[in-house]
Amino acid sequence: MEHRTQVSLGPVEDDETTDYRNTAEEHDDPTFPSIGPLISHESSFTSISLQISCSIPPSAAEFRWSADVLFAFDHLPALTIQEAETLNSFLGLPSTSNQPVSVKDFLAALETHPDKYTHLRKLAQQLKSLGRADIVIAMHKEKAALRWLGPVLPEEHLIRDIVPSLWTPLTVKLSLSHPTGYDWKWLAEQLSIPRHFIDLWEQQGGIPADKVLKAWQVRTSEATVGRLFDLLIERREDLAALL
Repeated sequence: MEHRTQVSLGPVEDDETTDYRNTAEEHDDPTFPSIGPLISHESSFTSISLQISCSIPPSAAEFRWSADVLFAFDHLPALTIQEAETLNSFLGLPSTSNQPVSVKDFLAALETHPDKYTHLRKLAQQLKSLGRADIVIAMHKEKAALRWLGPVLPEEHLIRDIVPSLWTPLTVKLSLSHPTGYDWKWLAEQLSIPRHFIDLWEQQGGIPADKVLKAWQVRTSEATVGRLFDLLIERREDLAALL
């Protein structure tokens, strides 16, 4: 009998995040200044248009799963017949097996597909919906494929539900001054936060990225993990990898 661990996509406690980054509690900060009427619901906070980059940089044009990642795939529970059929159907690929398929074989076959880059993110999303986040986590070990995979967390999850054990390192690292300027102030500008708030938070010190993300999350329903990933992946892949 096949045994494998199903990964829940629902809320979990913070101490359950070792193997899967999920959601838990909101981050209430009584010292966080209200942005009130200074930023209206009709502002550009609610009209941010983020496009998933599908262009292929020359350095990744010949992307292949590394030996270490293939080894990790080989030690995961096989895809059931139903899972394999669902994934093939979802990706528009023919169903070729009437028995469980090894994760390694399935992903190695996808590696040679001409549309693999457009398939990867859709595949990761579908795997999460099937409860196979274990495969998504293993895929993320291949850093060269990160921009096409999307986040490990469910893309639709709101950033306010990010667990503290992830929220803290994310906001601290984003708050540090970046040599090329891609830090919290850059993100605030991408989110169209008014300049006077950026100046205020800079004077206050502390962890300004925390205030940037909170300002975004309280003003728009589009403040999701998937949206944040798409913003970060272009300039701060190190931070996108945390998601």
